[in-house]
Amino acid sequence: MKLPEVLPERLTIREGRKADQQALIDFLADCLAEFDLALDFDGTDRDLLEIEQAYRDGYFGVIESGDTLAGTFALFPLSDDTAEIRKMYLSAEWRGRGLGRQLLATLEDMARRKGFQRIELETASPMHAAIHVYQSSGYREMPASGCGNRCDRRFFKQLA
Repeated sequence: MKLPEVLPERLTIREGRKADQQALIDFLADCLAEFDLALDFDGTDRDLLEIEQAYRDGYFGVIESGDTLAGTFALFPLSDDTAEIRKMYLSAEWRGRGLGRQLLATLEDMARRKGFQRIELETASPMHAAIHVYQSSGYREMPASGCGNRCDRRFFKQLA
């Protein structure tokens, strides 16, 4: 996988695995709580319960700073030609440094290499900075029907 080209030296990226489950759940719960949102194991976050199985045809990335989780990002196939960006979160310490935009580009490159022509994602309205990154990266809003319980906005981008 092509990783972000300008990754701060304190950060490493690796593939997520089942052994990460509790740390990932705790990390994502903390990130979501900052926006008054919660995990949803009956829907949107069911994939966290079986990461390796859920992402066997995609990718789930873990970003670490030493032994501390700094972020997550994932690519999940929806169909033969469409993939979905999931679980793209950074800890507060790493936000605002352009890393989210780099992760987004990394996931787009990965989707292209896997043969996808379209990429989608869903998010929640309180995540203003993330929505700005998506829109300024060429994502267009689409109807939010079918979004998970905590998400109320959906975006897509056709890949060249």
